[in-house]
Order: sequence, then structure tokens, then C-alpha cells
Amino acid sequence: MSQIDLTKIPHILELNRVKRAYTGGKLLDEWQRLENPQDGNFSEEFLISTVEVTNENKASDEGLSKIILPDGETITLSRLIKGDYLGYLGAKYADQQDVRVSARVGDTTVRHVLQCHPDTEFAQKYLDFPNGKAEAWYIVETRSINGSEPCLYAGFKKGVTKEQWKELFDKQDIPAMLECMHKIPVHKGGMYFVDAGVPHCLGPGSVFLEVHEPCDYTFRVEKYYLPERTFSDYEMHYGLGFEKLLDAFHYDTYTYDEMLAKCALSETNLFKTDKARIDEVVSYAQAKRFKVDKYTFSEAIDVPYFDGHRIAITVKGQCKFNTGEYACTAEQGRGVFLPHGIKNLTLEPVEGETIVLVCYPPAE
Repeated sequence: MSQIDLTKIPHILELNRVKRAYTGGKLLDEWQRLENPQDGNFSEEFLISTVEVTNENKASDEGLSKIILPDGETITLSRLIKGDYLGYLGAKYADQQDVRVSARVGDTTVRHVLQCHPDTEFAQKYLDFPNGKAEAWYIVETRSINGSEPCLYAGFKKGVTKEQWKELFDKQDIPAMLECMHKIPVHKGGMYFVDAGVPHCLGPGSVFLEVHEPCDYTFRVEKYYLPERTFSDYEMHYGLGFEKLLDAFHYDTYTYDEMLAKCALSETNLFKTDKARIDEVVSYAQAKRFKVDKYTFSEAIDVPYFDGHRIAITVKGQCKFNTGEYACTAEQGRGVFLPHGIKNLTLEPVEGETIVLVCYPPAE
């Protein structure tokens, strides 16, 4: 057998469950077809990641995606692309030395902690980190938790000021802080976007597939999060202090309709037949730092050429990624790295309707 050029084949990422402060995971286990599904703190999967978790007591390489190569060697995605930035990423992205787009999925039975993520300027200036974290969530599944329907809190309401936010933060008046934000309902199959710096938290009851910039920094403004979970000062501000923590938030204000228009994204159809379609669910105009196409198909469909690398996630069913010379099958709930060297790619359903998200790095 001739040697396989690793820059020209799809790479399926190994399962990569991480521990989070919030509880959940049963529906995530079921989605990934794991045995003995249950809720707990291993409620999040880093599907495609080149960054480690920012947990205070993290293990070495925790959060980094791993690949088993055709010869049996296990290697992190970061180390793989380091071997040939040009071949894996393409000329437009080689000098950035990173995939620039990541994906994770979580399942929560409780509301997420009140938070925001740094924008690029803040991350570079204060965290010595190359990028911030804008994120988009595709809702894979939902469940009602204690009669509460799935929702997203996001963006400051009109009239909210930084001074008011600080006062409520100092008091740790969480109900009043939530009242400062818009409450947006979410539904299965919907796509929702939250930019870096925007205050937000996802309510209980959603399996959310998150496409985002490679970053795990989260600025938390809720110290006593759960009865069994109190955040340390470091976990809230990473040693920057509470003043800088509050500076990480963007204090733009919105009406409900304005925030809904920014968060709840609409699909744009790019291609359609009786048995296959491609819809753009996150555009560069909306997210700026990545874009996402959704492939829904019950027969083989070709993926248009792109002058760069991409990532993909099998959302429903099993998908065979076929380059013509090499093929591999990604089960439901698995991530796939698609190097720049792949010139021809066909997605083939194993059985029945299949859904795959294909995600692109920044356009610039």
C-alpha cells in the first residue's frame, strides 16, 4: 500500500469529553450513542479543538482534539497541522498556524453561568492570546427542565449602564442581572449567534453544538453559581481583577427585536434537489470570523471546493467522507478535520437522511 498523504484526507477526531461547572450530558451521551447515558459534570465535548481548557486545575493537553492516523499513531490536531501548515491549512491560513474555527457540543440541565467572552483586542492585550470568542449555537435537541422551556439570555436591554451592571455585580443580585438581559426562546434546529463581549447565558434544556473561534476564556460574573459550585476569583477573571472582568463586557444596548435579529439567524438556501440541499446557516456577514453551511441529504452530495481548510460535524446519521481516493465514516456526534489538500469531497449517507455542518475559517 502506498503511503497516504495526510494533507489530502479527512481526519475523524476522537471523542474528547471535558468537565464543566454546569451539569448535564445525558442527551449528549444519547446523541453520540454512548452506553449508560447520564447527567453529570462531564457535560461538554470538545469536538474539534486546538486550545486547551482554561480550567484552574487542568491536565496537560486537556481539551486538545486527538486523531488516530491510518498507521495507528495518536496525535493532537495541533501537532498534526504543525507538521505542514501550508499543506493542511492552505496558503491563505498557513501563517496563522491554527485552524481558526472550532466546535464543541454541550448539554445542560441548569442555566449556564452569567458570562461573556473576550473580543480579539481584549484577548491580545490582557490575556496574551491571539483571538477572542464569537460563537454560534446549533440546537441539536431540547428537553423541558422543571417546566422551563429552552431559552437564551443575551444582550443588555435599553437603559442598562455599566455602572448599574457593576452595582448589581457587587451585590451579586443575579435575578436583577438576568433582568438586564433579553430572554430569547430557542428551538431544535435553530441557529443562534452571540458575539464576543456580549453578556449571555444559555438556559437549561438544550443540546447546543457550538461553532466558535478557538478560545476557552469565559469571564464569569456569578460567584455562587450552584449550591455545590462556587467560582474562585481566578475562575472569574483569570488573575486580571474584577475591574478588568467588567471591562470585558460590551455595554451596547438593544431592544428585544434588535437582539432577536442579531441572535436568531435565518437560513439561506445555496443548493437544492429532491434528496439533497445546502443551506448557509451562519454567514460571514453575520459572524465575520467563521461561516457554517448545513448539508441535509439522503443521496451523495458534492462539497464545493474551498481554498483553505474546513471542519465538519455529523449532526444526524452516519456520513461517509469520500475524496475518491480515500474514504472514512464519521458517526453521529463526531467532528472531522478537512485539510486544504482535499480537492474533491463527496458526502455520502450510510442510511436515510443525514445532516452535516461544514464550518469555514475567517474569510480574510
